[in-house]
Amino acid sequence: EASDEIMIDRVTLPTAKYMTAAPNPFANAIQVTIGSKKNENATIIIMDMAGRTVQKTTVTLQQGINRFSLDGSRYRPGSYYLRVITSEGVENLKLIRQ
Repeated sequence: EASDEIMIDRVTLPTAKYMTAAPNPFANAIQVTIGSKKNENATIIIMDMAGRTVQKTTVTLQQGINRFSLDGSRYRPGSYYLRVITSEGVENLKLIRQ
């Protein structure tokens, strides 16, 4: 007898193998490195501590290691969040602008 049941895999995959930003603290450019499990688009958002979007960029990730340079020279000194959104989830990293 045929079944209409669908098996759903409950494994939670991380957005990326890893995500780093350097230098941190930064003064001008920030080098963002993202390890991706597949080719896909991602959104990179820089937010201030109040949650306001300071910068938003869409990038194309290739499977493997991806590097992007963001211009942080116009940010005021203080703390920020780097948020990367992909089809598999959201990752956040705290940044400090000197």
